[in-house]
Amino acid sequence: MSEEPHQLDPAEESELLSRVAWPSHEPLQFLRRKGGLPEGYAEQYERYHKPENIKLWRRLLGNRGMLRLHFFKGMGLMIERAEIDRTVEAARVMHAEGLRVSVYIGGTMHTDCFYKEVPEARGWECVAADGGPITYMGYQLWRHFPCINNPDYRAYIRRVIDVAIEEVQADEIFFDNQILRAEPRSCRCKVCMDLFHKFLFAKYPSPEARIDRYGMDDLSDVPPPHWSEAWPPGALREINEPGLQDWIDFRCQTVLEFFLHMKAYIVKKKPATSVGMNIKGLHSHNLCYNNGIDHGRWREAGFNCCDAGLYASVGPYKNLIAEFRAFKITHTMGLTQSSQNEPLDNALCIAMSKQLDVPGFGRRPTMRSTRTFGEVGRFIRKYDDELYGTRPIYADVAVLRSFPSMAYNCLNWCNGPITAEQGLWEACIPFGIIFDQNMNDLARHRVALLVNQESLSRKNLDALKRFVESGGGLVATDGTGAHDEYRRPRARNALSELFGLKRGKMEERVAAGKGRVAYIPTLVPSVPYRDDFLHHPHGTHSEVARPKNWKALEAALRWAAGGRFSFEVAAPHGIACEFREGPTPRDRAVHVFNFLRKPVKKPIRLTMETDRPDAWTLEVLSPSGQPKKAPALKKTKGAVAFTLGGVRDLYTVCVLRAK
Repeated sequence: MSEEPHQLDPAEESELLSRVAWPSHEPLQFLRRKGGLPEGYAEQYERYHKPENIKLWRRLLGNRGMLRLHFFKGMGLMIERAEIDRTVEAARVMHAEGLRVSVYIGGTMHTDCFYKEVPEARGWECVAADGGPITYMGYQLWRHFPCINNPDYRAYIRRVIDVAIEEVQADEIFFDNQILRAEPRSCRCKVCMDLFHKFLFAKYPSPEARIDRYGMDDLSDVPPPHWSEAWPPGALREINEPGLQDWIDFRCQTVLEFFLHMKAYIVKKKPATSVGMNIKGLHSHNLCYNNGIDHGRWREAGFNCCDAGLYASVGPYKNLIAEFRAFKITHTMGLTQSSQNEPLDNALCIAMSKQLDVPGFGRRPTMRSTRTFGEVGRFIRKYDDELYGTRPIYADVAVLRSFPSMAYNCLNWCNGPITAEQGLWEACIPFGIIFDQNMNDLARHRVALLVNQESLSRKNLDALKRFVESGGGLVATDGTGAHDEYRRPRARNALSELFGLKRGKMEERVAAGKGRVAYIPTLVPSVPYRDDFLHHPHGTHSEVARPKNWKALEAALRWAAGGRFSFEVAAPHGIACEFREGPTPRDRAVHVFNFLRKPVKKPIRLTMETDRPDAWTLEVLSPSGQPKKAPALKKTKGAVAFTLGGVRDLYTVCVLRAK
C-alpha cells in the first residue's frame, strides 16, 4: 500500500477511541502466572485480537501504522505456542490492513515451565557472585536470567527469531530485559570467565601492555570482583582497581555484542526490519557499573526504549523532569528512541530524537507507532513529514560523558554532567551530549563542557587541544584532566599542561590559540546525593536539579562561546526548547514545550543569531492554532528576534523560514 496523509476529525477520533482495544506485549498466560490480573482483563485481551478491532487500529493510526504484539516471554516456544499463534493470526490481519507488526522477545527464563520444554537450559543460567541464579525483580523469583553470552542460549533465541520472521513476518523485533543486573548479580559462569580472559588479552595484546596495566604478563586468572559483607559493591564510589575496571568494560561490551549478534541475524533473514532493545536512558546511577550499558559505544543503527517511569513534569525543586537526555544522545550514537504515548512526552521524543530510516520499513520515531491522540496527536500527525524528518540537532554546547570518567566514578552520575545538563535544559541553551567516540566531531559545536571529566585519554586531550586552538571554547570543572583513561593520577593536570590553567580555588579564564578556556573549581549540587541505597549512591529522577552555582557556569559557557549562543531564550520557568533544522535544511524550527501544562501568559522572547537578518519569515504552529498571527520579526545586527505573547498549548513550534 502507498503512503497517505492521515488525519481524523476530533469527533471521528473520539468515537473510534471509545471502541478500540489496544494490544499488549504481555501474553495472557504470563499475566496469569504473574498474579494480580484485573477482573475482566481476559475479555479485553480476547477482544483486541479480533479482526474488527484491528481495523480500528488501522483507522486510528493510518497506513503503515505499527503496534507491538506479545510474542515470546521466555516460557518456551512450545508452551507459548497458542499465544504465538494468536499473534501470527493478528499479524496476518494487520498486514492485510497495511499495518506494521512489532513483536516482543523477553530476556528471562521461566523455570517452572521453560526447563520442562528445554531441560538443557538449566545450564544457560547466569551464575551470581554467591554461586546462585540471578532472578528477576519484583519478587518474580521463578524468572531466572540466562547468560546472554552462552552460545546455546543465543542459538535458541535465533530459533525464536526464525518464528518471528517466518511465521509472524514481523516488521520490527524488540528485545527486553537483556541489560545486566547490578553487582553482585553479574554472571560468572564458565562462558563468561573464558570470554573475560580472552577480552583482557585482546585489550592488552602485548606483554608490555599487560605488565604496565597489571604488573604481570599472565592475565588468565584475573578474577571478577569477590564481594563480601565487609566489602559490598554498594560502598564503592571511585573505581581504581584494573580488574574491576576491565570487568565493567567487559560487561558493557557483552551487552552490545548480544544486540549486534541478534541484529545481524535478523537483517540477514529480512533486511527491512527495525531492531530495538531496551537499554534505558541516562539516569542518576552508574549504568556502566550496574547494567553494562555504555551508550557511547552503541554505534549500530537501531532503536532504544526507556521505561524508567520518567515522564515530563515539574519536580519538587522546580526542575523540569523528562527523558530529554535519552532523546539528545540519539544524535551522537547509532540508536534512535522509540516514541511514547503521553502527549507532552511524545512531543519531546518526536521533536528531539534523531530520525532513523530503516530501508523498506520507514522512519523511527514516528506518529505511526504511537497512541497519542487529541490536539497534540493530530498536530504532530499533520506535520509529521514536514517537521520531523532526518535533520541534525542544532547544538552550541557539547557535554562530554567520557567512559572512564563516568564508569569509574559512581558519584559522577548524580553530581556530575547530569546537573549541568539540567541547567542547560532549563535555560534553553542549545546543547548536545557526546561521548569519547564523538571527540573528532567537536568542530560542529562552539563549546565543549567537561564536568569533572577526570579520566581523559591522550587521544581525547589531543582532540580538545585542536578544537580550542582552532577557535573552540572549553569549560571544565572539578578534577577534569587529573587522571588518564585508567584513572591513574597524572603528575600534572592535563588542562594545566595544555592550556596553562592554574586550577586553584578561584574561577579562571584564559585564551588559548584562537579559542578560550574557562575553569570552575566545583559545581555545587543543589540536592546532595543520598548514600542509603543498596546499590551505589544516587538520587531519584525527581532530585536531579541544576547546580547551585549555575549562573557562574552559564556565564563561563557564554564567554567561551564568544559572548552569545545561536539561540537565546528568555522565558518563564516551566518552558523548555529544542532547536532543529527544518522544514528544509535552510530553515530553523524552535520547538517550545510547556511543562506547566496550562496557559502561560508571560511573554517568551527568542533571538536567533544570523548574518542575514532580513532573510527570514516566521510562522507559529500549535495544536490549537494559537496565536492566529505570528509575531513581528525584529531585525538587529547579527540577529533576528520575536516575542510570543505566552503560549496556550503543551507544545508550540516556531518555524523560521529562509527566504
